[in-house]
Amino acid sequence: KLIFDVIAAPYAEDYIRSGHERANHLQTVLGKNGYQLSNFRDILDFGCGCGRIIRHIKKIAPNSQLFGSDYNSRLIKWCQNNLTFATFFQNDLFPPLNLKDEQIDFCYAFSVFTHLSEELQYKWIKELHRILKKDGVLLFTCHGAAFIHTLSYEEREKLDEDKLVVFLSNHAGKNICGAFHPYNFVVNKLINGFTLIDFIPANKKGDQDIYIVRKN
Repeated sequence: KLIFDVIAAPYAEDYIRSGHERANHLQTVLGKNGYQLSNFRDILDFGCGCGRIIRHIKKIAPNSQLFGSDYNSRLIKWCQNNLTFATFFQNDLFPPLNLKDEQIDFCYAFSVFTHLSEELQYKWIKELHRILKKDGVLLFTCHGAAFIHTLSYEEREKLDEDKLVVFLSNHAGKNICGAFHPYNFVVNKLINGFTLIDFIPANKKGDQDIYIVRKN
């Protein structure tokens, strides 16, 4: 049931494999930009689910202090009981996180901003800016051009105007809420206080774009 909540499929083998692939890809794109996971002292998995990725991050960065947070209390409880190598805590729909100012060196958020209202997009990017150290790095994913086939003509026009498109924003924080990000919206409006390091567009339909940014 928890696996289904995370990947919308009940197969443990797919869950483990996809988490391993995400962790390795994260390491690859960071390495391309001069970073190594093992060099980050404190790492946060924001939207950690039931540990799909963080369990593999532990193998890549065994000496790093790992943290995981999620809006879903059931997922966090499972992590706390089963993945004792990291510190897990529940976050509310709105900030703050239970972390100090400038505590984290690196934060990653896979498919989190894809399920937030526009108001929450701004609030959470500001909060992640708060908890990151100076020159700290944030990697997050968004629904971009690879998802345009799912949108109506009017919604595509809105994206063309560099506006965020959000479905069911009153269900923000849940999978049924969907946000779609044009590149210029992210770069010119969302990542205030950060410098864009790299943008990796999805290379096939259904994949998410990756943004890597550094705190100013």
